[in-house]
Amino acid sequence: MADEQTPMLHAEIVQSISKAGNPYECIEVMLGGMSIGRIFPSKLEMAMIKQTLGL
Repeated sequence: MADEQTPMLHAEIVQSISKAGNPYECIEVMLGGMSIGRIFPSKLEMAMIKQTLGL
């Protein structure tokens, strides 16, 4: 059984607009409620990730 104080690692697909005004999607990795990094897959990779997740 996991310790209830252990933070959970999860990822979310984020859609945003860059400072240059270009839309983008990335995967934000979070530990508990704190962002620990972002992954920027290619458009083809992101399409496959979303298809796999059923999004």
